Amino acid sequence: MTIYLIQHDHSRDSLLTSDSGFFNKSGSFRPVRKSETWKVFGENGPEFYLEAPAKKQPGHFMYLEPGALVYAGSVHLSAVGRILEASGEVLPARVERNPEPFHVLNVLATYDCLDMEASKYRMAGTAVAEISDHVFKPDTIGDLSIFKTQVRQNVAIYTVADRGDPENEFYHQYHNAGLTGLAFEKVWSD
Repeated sequence: MTIYLIQHDHSRDSLLTSDSGFFNKSGSFRPVRKSETWKVFGENGPEFYLEAPAKKQPGHFMYLEPGALVYAGSVHLSAVGRILEASGEVLPARVERNPEPFHVLNVLATYDCLDMEASKYRMAGTAVAEISDHVFKPDTIGDLSIFKTQVRQNVAIYTVADRGDPENEFYHQYHNAGLTGLAFEKVWSD
């Protein structure tokens, strides 16, 4: 089993919002359902625009904030989209001057799987600010391929791979489909 921290490839598109109150309205992307509060943005969700499009390359996934995954409608209709949808709540979104629908994944799958006694981390006040050496309890990781842990829920998204079923593993399906916009940092393996 291998666990990767999902990060964004910052050479690819990043999104900004023209709604100055977006983050107050949407809240952070903790593993709590947002569909009711998301309705304030309308049926098609909030509208974003590309940050410095001349300096970045398009990608299938775009950066909005570390605790969410934003992806194109074409991804949503693929095998990768099926895996994403199983791991959380898919919310609608739009990108300015782009007719394709976009989706924001609010990851709801959360596992109490990080061994905090064996992991190395840095605190900021009462919160874990950074984990430098992850140690996982593999028997506490459920069936879903994309998940959050009991700490850093609003900023860290993980994916598990190499459990014997690459057809249902986000990491392998992402690479097999040739998708772009994400980077994967291997943080643990058994």
